[in-house]
Amino acid sequence: MTVKAAEGCSQCGFTGYRGRFAIEEILTVDGTIAELIARGSLGDQIVESARRYGMHTLWEAGIRRVWTGETAYDEVVRVVGEPPVKAAVTLVLVADDEAGVRESVGRALQREGFRVLTVEDGQAALDALRRSSVDLLLADL
Repeated sequence: MTVKAAEGCSQCGFTGYRGRFAIEEILTVDGTIAELIARGSLGDQIVESARRYGMHTLWEAGIRRVWTGETAYDEVVRVVGEPPVKAAVTLVLVADDEAGVRESVGRALQREGFRVLTVEDGQAALDALRRSSVDLLLADL
């Protein structure tokens, strides 16, 4: 996986960026979330419940933009802040047939507080998805 870094030129004022795009965190308030709010639950409890139903945090949305090459990691940290401590409970499945890629991506994610599961092919990834509660799949990097 190649993570891009902003280089800059005279057209972008040597920032490495041109234009803007949104990263968003959308919380849909359904019955479960409304009940948690009414009970005075902590924000972390509300977010944890919402994530079970597909909500992505601002941090996760920013990291997806890094993985797609639309921005740099440092820019996400500058705008959103450091990764949340709760990221340590996120399980990332890394599937790639090259051992070196699996190992380097896995180590980088672990340094950021993610739990990582690595597999070497698509069938093993499907098996892991059936067995584990994977939050994010990175395949064929």
